[in-house]
Formats: sequence, structure tokens, C-alpha cells
Amino acid sequence: MRGYVTKKGKKYYAVIYDGIDPATGKEKRRWVAAGSRRDDADKLVTELTKRSHRGETVVSEKLTLGQYLTTRWLPVQENRLRASTYDSYRRNIDLHVIPALGERLLDRLTAEDIDLFYASLLKSGSKKRTGKTPEGEQAEPKGLSPKTVHNIHVMLNKALSDAARKGTVVRNVVALADAPSLQARKRAEIKAWDVDQLVEFLDAIAPHRLSPAFFLAAHTGMRRGEVLGLRWRDLDVDANRVAVRQALVSVAYEVSISDVKTGTSRRTIDIDADVVQVLRDWFKARTEERDGAEPAADDLVFTKDDGSWLHPDTFSQLFDRTVARAKVPVISLHDLRHTHATLLLKAGVHVKVVSERLGHANVAFTMNVYQHVLPGMQAAAADTFSLLLRNQRNKTALEAEPDDDDADTDTEAEVDGEADVGRARRTISDRPGRRRRAGSRVGASGEPPHPSRTFSRDTGLGGGRRSLPGARRAAGPGRAPTPSVQPTRPAPRTTRNRSCLRGRRHGRRALLGRGRFRGAGPRRRRAMRVPHR
Repeated sequence: MRGYVTKKGKKYYAVIYDGIDPATGKEKRRWVAAGSRRDDADKLVTELTKRSHRGETVVSEKLTLGQYLTTRWLPVQENRLRASTYDSYRRNIDLHVIPALGERLLDRLTAEDIDLFYASLLKSGSKKRTGKTPEGEQAEPKGLSPKTVHNIHVMLNKALSDAARKGTVVRNVVALADAPSLQARKRAEIKAWDVDQLVEFLDAIAPHRLSPAFFLAAHTGMRRGEVLGLRWRDLDVDANRVAVRQALVSVAYEVSISDVKTGTSRRTIDIDADVVQVLRDWFKARTEERDGAEPAADDLVFTKDDGSWLHPDTFSQLFDRTVARAKVPVISLHDLRHTHATLLLKAGVHVKVVSERLGHANVAFTMNVYQHVLPGMQAAAADTFSLLLRNQRNKTALEAEPDDDDADTDTEAEVDGEADVGRARRTISDRPGRRRRAGSRVGASGEPPHPSRTFSRDTGLGGGRRSLPGARRAAGPGRAPTPSVQPTRPAPRTTRNRSCLRGRRHGRRALLGRGRFRGAGPRRRRAMRVPHR
């Protein structure tokens, strides 16, 4: 297969040679849109040529985007997706994609078409009915939220990615389009009640038959589907725990049992004694409604009188009517979950515990959602840090100030210490061993020798064991001469001992034990044993 790039208007096309038409005998060429850049067209020609050489399928069908989504892609996804996800895909295709791009051929679809489609959805993509202006004219439709448009982008990207992988299209142009950014969107403000408002609502809903369901939702932060999908086997009233294992959802207004929202939503929540008592009373009430027959373990906890499932929308409408009657700010049923988390965080409960109770994927998501609680917690943290510094400064100041009683005690201790030193010196001088050594320092008259005739190892002056031998002490004025006293000479140090000292200085030689003479000859060994004079 051969091909080349050509430009038509402001767009480039990859023109592929597709053989000879047997009916007319002319060459067949297929034009594939490549966008507004020449480099993209060159890459597309190369990719199509490689596919042909490998024997892969090259686009040959004239499918529209609407036909591919409704007849080929969406039916395959029905058994792969959750019921709620499949229903959202179907509604987005019917309401938004087909009216705008349904008739566009797959091989003519470009990234610019997708960008313009997203822009129109953000500006006026809502299908809800709008009222009239004060002049009596029909109001312009509102745009979809960036989150909704981003969900449509994810769906189209998955659909055309599957088409490119199977050879239905040459490439996925949705991957080249600019998806709506979720970072720049304005986060919706989370509404939550304080403690007084929550108590006001619980008192207002108390007379209703389904008040235990709202009591449980307020004390656990469970989602609407999780509360309505709770089974009796999921309750452990003896251990004060509730296990979340499934949810009751509405798909196209049809009620069905579904899996929980995420993997971390499958969790166990601890409950207090008040919630346990409410659930015990509700079990007795359901037994009376069943004419004395206790509910089965697989039965749902919160149902209608006849045991049929409650519709989630009916449960939400009951909440809205009660809020309208009570003297509390208007919030949604899901905001009751936010109220549970906000009250716990303000009370000082660790964010990790709150995240586990809510079933969030990670702690970072919990902190990001409930940022409105952080300013108050930061103020408390600032006060705590300031208190730590203030306490340390006070402690340092107290240690620096002298105490009068402590000063007197220190003075008396110093006097007693000097007296003990004097007594110790006299005791040592009276010992027999010390008298002989004292002769080198003290004369016959008992007076200390002249400093100029003695040697001290500390100051170079004064007698001691290391006084010079044969030195006579000169008699001072009026003092009789004293005979010199030969000091006690220490034991002679041999070369062997010096070798050990040298070995310590040099490292391993001293650690050799019996081999400290290793490496020396016979004459050297004999010389080592001669005492050093």
C-alpha cells in the first residue's frame, strides 16, 4: 500500500492507495482526515502503511459515530459495567453525543470537532427545562458542569480507543482533544449542620416510622444506598458493629441491589449503645408488622410495611419534607453524611478514623473534601504551639533564678567539703607508707625543702618520687643542712615493655599476644630482653 499527504482547505489528509476498482478500472484512494498539522498526517500515512504490510484491517467501513456507539460498542459494555454506570453512558449518548456528532463519519471525525463539542456542552448543554425571563421570553439553557463533560470525555475516549485497537478507526482522535479541566472548577460548598441543628432534625423525624434509618445514617455517615441496602445479617448488636456489604440503587427508576461504590466502601463501622437500642426496637417493630414472624437474615432492615424495598428517591423526599418543616437550614440527604464527618473532625477525632468510617479511598481525599473544617483546627494547633514555647520559657526562667535556701546550703556544703579534704590529707600523712616517701619532700626538721633544689612532674619544682638523685638540699638561713635522701627508683623498664608500648601505638602488634616478637631475628629477640639502663 502506498500513500501520501495532501492539504485541503486548512486540514491535512492522508491519502491511501487502495488498489484498482474492478468495475471502473480506476485507482481507489481513501482520504483519512489527519488534522491541522502536517506532522500528524505524515505519521498517519506511515501507520496505515505498516498496518497494510502486517495484514491488519484498514478502515473500509463508512460508520457514523452514532451507529458505532449504539450498535457496536454500548451493547458489549452492558455486561461489563455496573448497572448505574451503563445507564449513565446510555443517557449521555442519547442526550448529548448523538444530537451533536451522531451523523459524523468515524474516519472524518477530528480533534477539533471534539473540542467544539465540549465547549458547547459547557456553555448550553443542559437539557433541563428553563423558565422565562421577566420579558416573557424563553431563558437560555444552562451549561453542564465540568465534571459531567469530563465524564462524557472519558466515555468517548474509551469507545474510540476500543475502535482503534480493533481496527475500526485509524486512530483515537478523542485522545488528542482537550478534556475539561477539573482543577479549575469551583468546588461546591459543603453544607453541614451543627449539633443543635442535628438534634432538632432527629426530634422532628422521630414520630415517623422510618426514623431509625435516619438515626443510623446520622450516627454512622453511611450513604443512602448503603442504609437502604443493609441486611439483618450485617448487624452485630452484641459487638456494636455494622457491616457495609451492598447498596440499594435506582437505575432508570428501577430499584436493584448493587455492589458498594468503591472497594474501600466495603467496611465495618462501630456504633454506640444508643444506636444498638434503636435497632433492637426496630427489630421488634418489624416482627409485629409481620404478625409475630421475625425477619430473615437476608431481608433488608429498612423496608415498607409489606416488606417491599424502599425506593431511594422516596427516602430522599421524606428527608426534604422533614427539613422543610423543621427549623434547620436546608441541606440534602447526602449532606447528613457531611454533618457526621464535620462534627467528628471538629471534636478532635483523627482524620484517619473519620476516613475509615466514611469508606473513603484514602485520608488525602477526606482532608481535601473537608477543608472547611481545617481553619478552626489550625487555630487550635497554633494555640498549642504557642503554649509549648511559653511553658519552656517559664521553665528556663525558674531554673536561672537563685533560691536563698539553696545558696545557704551550697555555702555550708563548701565549708564541710574543705574540712573533709584537710582530714583526709592528715590521715594519709600519718600512714607508714607515706612517711618514707615524704622524706624526699620534707627535711629532718619537718619543713618543706627549698623549691629551687627539687623537681616536680607537675610544675617542675618541688620534691617527690622523681627528684634528681644525689641532690642535696641547701640549708636556709638558720637551718641545718639535711642529708640527701635517695628516692625510691621504680622498676626498670625493659625493651620488651617498650616494644609493647610501641605495639599499642602502632595498632595490631600489641594484639598479637605471644606473637609480639614476631618478625624479629634471634639477636633482636635477645636485645629485647636486656633491661634498659
